[in-house]
Amino acid sequence: MTLELFEPSGATPLSPDELLGLKARHITNRGELNELESANIIEGLTWLARRPKSFDVLTDGVAREIHKRLFGKIWDWAGVYRLFLPTGTRNRAARALGIFCAFPMAR
Repeated sequence: MTLELFEPSGATPLSPDELLGLKARHITNRGELNELESANIIEGLTWLARRPKSFDVLTDGVAREIHKRLFGKIWDWAGVYRLFLPTGTRNRAARALGIFCAFPMAR
């Protein structure tokens, strides 16, 4: 007989890899992280929407600034290029963005 444990939606604990660079030390599970990231992303997109139409989003500096605006209140590494994902990392945002991965390079 096996005992199956079910966690409420969003209650999945964060792994040590997922906690690397997290500014909000009170966050302990995926639901809390999603909520905090969502609020920061809304702020970042609001900032971006207020840029003039001539705002050039295709420059390196602007791409990093946008990333920092979207994730900067939550993650130390926001807006910084990093080299690679450590083994076992399941950071969805890092995988989705590709160039913004795991370990900070020199600024």
